[in-house]
Amino acid sequence: MGLTQGWYGRTIGRQISDGEYVELVSVAAHLTAIDTSARGLGCDLWPLPDAQSGAPSRYRPAEARRNGAWVPTIAWDEHGPDEADFFQGFPANIKMALS
Repeated sequence: MGLTQGWYGRTIGRQISDGEYVELVSVAAHLTAIDTSARGLGCDLWPLPDAQSGAPSRYRPAEARRNGAWVPTIAWDEHGPDEADFFQGFPANIKMALS
């Protein structure tokens, strides 16, 4: 079973914020890519880092808005100066999705 837009609509704002959702998806996607690569190369899996203390910044770019995704994102041609480095290079959709 996959995630659906209906599930997203019922969950966001009640149990987690859209920012928390994006962070969870980001962690899962990054770990899956790293672990799959390590397994494919026959390497040991990397251990997870220790949790760090402190509060999250909760930074949200002013340019983030609904661009057809379930969550607000930054369109490729609408990023501000604080996100310029993030949007350099090849325009991969995952970059926009995690913006």
